Amino acid sequence: ENLIAGINGTKVRGLEKQQALVRAWPLPERSAIEYLVACGELVLALRVELARYLRTALPRQLHVRSKLSFDELIVALDRALAAEWGPELADQVRSRYGFVLIDEFQDTDAAQCRIFFQLFGQGSHYLYLIGDPKQAIYKFRGADINSYLQARERAQNKLTLDRNFRSHP
Repeated sequence: ENLIAGINGTKVRGLEKQQALVRAWPLPERSAIEYLVACGELVLALRVELARYLRTALPRQLHVRSKLSFDELIVALDRALAAEWGPELADQVRSRYGFVLIDEFQDTDAAQCRIFFQLFGQGSHYLYLIGDPKQAIYKFRGADINSYLQARERAQNKLTLDRNFRSHP
């Protein structure tokens, strides 16, 4: 519940009482509107500056602590597999797993897709991709509809659920 401090620090509860208190303030209407606009601009400026700061500070702090973000892990593995010694690395990873099941595949990006197919999309390995194409359009979760469609084309067997088991009438 939002509270506004009234006279002598008393709390004013309830939207109607708060609006009446604000209306009673001796502020010209234009000044109040300008103040609210300025507050909104200030909050936006702070958010933009925080995003800029985090783009540089977070990687630096991860590096200082010898840590990698999830994105950095993906990029590093993608580069390593493309390097001269990539086939040897791929063989080492493949030797540990006979099959791979990737749920929520619709949230996979192009680099992850390359990695999965390079490691497990050939030979004696089994690569199972489970995803909902209708959700692959949600880019904010990292989804990449083109990666999803390319993976679907590469799949040897495509299975579709005829019944939705997630909901019940």
